[in-house]
Amino acid sequence: MAGEREVVLCTKSIFVLAVSFPHSAAAKKPYILRSICERMICMIKTNRVKFLTYGALLIAVNIVATRIFAVNIGVVRISSTFLPQALGSIIFGPWIGAVLALIADVLGQLMTGGMPWLGFCISTVLYGISYGAFLYKRPKNYKNIIICVILQQIFIDALLGSLWFYHYMGTPFLGALAARSIDAVAMIPVKIFVIKYIWKLIGDRIKL
Repeated sequence: MAGEREVVLCTKSIFVLAVSFPHSAAAKKPYILRSICERMICMIKTNRVKFLTYGALLIAVNIVATRIFAVNIGVVRISSTFLPQALGSIIFGPWIGAVLALIADVLGQLMTGGMPWLGFCISTVLYGISYGAFLYKRPKNYKNIIICVILQQIFIDALLGSLWFYHYMGTPFLGALAARSIDAVAMIPVKIFVIKYIWKLIGDRIKL
């Protein structure tokens, strides 16, 4: 029971972090990231950790990653949101992973005072499904990860993302496509190597 209590306390603390003091937390990104990773490894290898606890933890990390661990470089936004999305689908499968990603997206929007929009919710669900389709109970080798990420970046991020910005914000489609294509291409190597490295680090410690 001690392992489960530790998971619950950590999950609550991550939720608190997600909704309070974002600026001061952002100043301590390396420490926060290291702490979260260490706790994730410790908790995930605990056999008594149940499904709902895993799910709550991934949702919490997703919200934190979206609000804190993101950097804007010109038109390129480098965010670690994809990592908890990928882990959710790799561990639980495409459909549960998609639901976890959607819940995190909706909660994150509500916490920041925004309202979820259907188009972006569809993209979130498609990310979860695609991660699961290529990586759930399949080898987490570079071939599968590369195919998954490239298809995501072309069809979900660049094409669908541009379409959503056109409908949601009135941005000209071709202008949005040009900007999002740069972002999509820049994130391809980031996603590939981070997913491969993190799964190599914690994958064989996860037992459901």
